[in-house]
Amino acid sequence: MVLKSKKSLFVLLVLLFCGNFAFSADYESISPTKKASRDDGKAVVIIRSNASDASVYLNGSLYGKTDLTITSLAPGYYKLKIEKDGYEPRYVQIQARRDYTLTYTVNLERLVGYVDFSGLTSDSLVYIGGARKTSFPVEMPVGDYQVRVRRFGYEDFYKSVTVYKRKTAVVTPKYYVAPFEISDFSISKKVINPDYSNGFGRTEISFEVTNTGHAELYVTDAYDNVVWYTNWNSFSTWEQSCTWKGTNNSGDVVPDGEYRIILTDNEAFTEEGIVKVDRTVSFPLVNYTKSGSGIGSLPAAFRLTQNFVVPFMYVTPEMQFGNSKSGYYNTAIGGGLYMDLFNHLEFGIAGEGYIGLDVEGSGWGFNTNMKYSFSSEVSSGEYLCIGALVRYGLSGVNTYAPYGIDTGNGIGLGGVIGFDSNKSYTGFSSEFIWGAPNGALANGYGKCSVWKNGVVVTGKLSKSFSVSAWAALHSCFGLYNEDGTITEGTLWTRGKEAGVEISGVPGSSSLIMSLKIKALMIEKENPYVSAQFGLSYLF
Repeated sequence: MVLKSKKSLFVLLVLLFCGNFAFSADYESISPTKKASRDDGKAVVIIRSNASDASVYLNGSLYGKTDLTITSLAPGYYKLKIEKDGYEPRYVQIQARRDYTLTYTVNLERLVGYVDFSGLTSDSLVYIGGARKTSFPVEMPVGDYQVRVRRFGYEDFYKSVTVYKRKTAVVTPKYYVAPFEISDFSISKKVINPDYSNGFGRTEISFEVTNTGHAELYVTDAYDNVVWYTNWNSFSTWEQSCTWKGTNNSGDVVPDGEYRIILTDNEAFTEEGIVKVDRTVSFPLVNYTKSGSGIGSLPAAFRLTQNFVVPFMYVTPEMQFGNSKSGYYNTAIGGGLYMDLFNHLEFGIAGEGYIGLDVEGSGWGFNTNMKYSFSSEVSSGEYLCIGALVRYGLSGVNTYAPYGIDTGNGIGLGGVIGFDSNKSYTGFSSEFIWGAPNGALANGYGKCSVWKNGVVVTGKLSKSFSVSAWAALHSCFGLYNEDGTITEGTLWTRGKEAGVEISGVPGSSSLIMSLKIKALMIEKENPYVSAQFGLSYLF
């Protein structure tokens, strides 16, 4: 009986030993990738991985996600498990040492399989999960995907596949001939001015077909006379387009008026739309401001065409003058774009860098804005334009300390009203900005608010040349030092700004060139003078 008990105890110890050995064997020992000493008595461990946001477990307890710094560990050895969906989990043993920060990098292997095709023709287009693929078999993370195979002249083939770890899912497309059909007829611009050679003077007509066939496009005037015609006798791909520049087939510009665009296959499909030719319409020679398109530093509400995209770049050297301080201040170099998102809704974004700084901070800045505007004709050729805007900007540069001037930073709300005609534009704007110094909305900076009111007058000497002048008053509510302490309260005349802007289009190009000269008078500060040279391109 005693012998049997001893034998049972021996078997139990062997099983426990083997179990512990097997458990320990799953955890490989790794060395820290970085070791740094410290003198606070803490044992700090940093866990990094190639898989971001992977779950980190120490001795079975979840501590957080990568990259993770753990400062509350007792010295000793720990079993570390890192896991994330789509990856093989990893089990390693690490050490925490007193008076050391140990960094461990634990990379995970992605769980992948493959998708391959049988009977795929060379002219087929393959999409897996919405992404185009060109070589096969293609490696994919494990999971479920929708496969789409397109071949011109055939119906699209769809199949759902599941990709398993280290397995290959084979797809065999089936090709069925598609009947000839026309769809997705669209016209890019509803109003054009043929006097422009750029995108403002033409409209793009686009459509899709499913197979080879025949289509015709007519442009007719108010009396149903065909002024422009083109046709297609065969197709080799889905997307089709043509451009009408407001001319007849002889190349002569057609008279102003409305024209019907008719697309037909002379059988089952006929679609049409209206395009207006209007030589009185012009794209205003405006430039980017921190609050959207405008003049000088002020936003404006114009009669803007739809579907425009205007990339731009500029350089702005600035000088400071006065008895106590005089000379070079800094140079801002920036670029970005503004564009029509929807009818009447404009979006702009820009980045800026500073060189040769005579101000504190790192030389960068960022700005974005949205502006909604609309116009109403109040008399022949004269329009009332109204707009509202929201903007945000931030910067690592602190200019015009102790602040109180709008530099494009912070959160701003504003309104614009303007009177626009073919010869001139007069506009008024009002904006309120929170966090104006550098975009920070706390620690004193956010309490420095600016109310900026301005007026702009533009003379449109021609469609390709304009001269403008603007003036603005910056009212400040709270001047703050860099440590957040208050310097002064409300200053209604903190800054007085004025400037002129000249804009022109060389020849018949799409390039807009501009020169802005601005003077800024700041209360109790020396005046600043800047000259901005800008280039923008109208698409």
